[in-house]
Amino acid sequence: MRKIGIILFGAFLLFAGISHFLNPDFFLILMPESWPAREWLNWISGAAEIVLALLWFFPSTRKQAGLVIVLMLIAFWVLHGIHLFYPPKPEWPLWAYIIRFVLQAPMIWMVWTLRKPAQK
Repeated sequence: MRKIGIILFGAFLLFAGISHFLNPDFFLILMPESWPAREWLNWISGAAEIVLALLWFFPSTRKQAGLVIVLMLIAFWVLHGIHLFYPPKPEWPLWAYIIRFVLQAPMIWMVWTLRKPAQK
């Protein structure tokens, strides 16, 4: 079950990172308008997600990558919380923003748990 979680999360993160390049408009909409160089921030975050996903797959780098991923997920959690009150896409239903916000906690817990070496 642990290996499946590691593979699924790594694939999810890799897909998210690649999506920053394939569908940048989706991510740019979610970024506050006041942020400078939003396109660059999108590319940097996409590249970071790709690199972290690749590092996540290797046991020797998973612990360090997991720590950075947890910090990134916490930053996203704050942004998702802001979106609950100031939705960037008002036409999206509130429940979609709530689900995004609520899912951050279990995702952080999962990464924190899976980043540690398997106990024997």
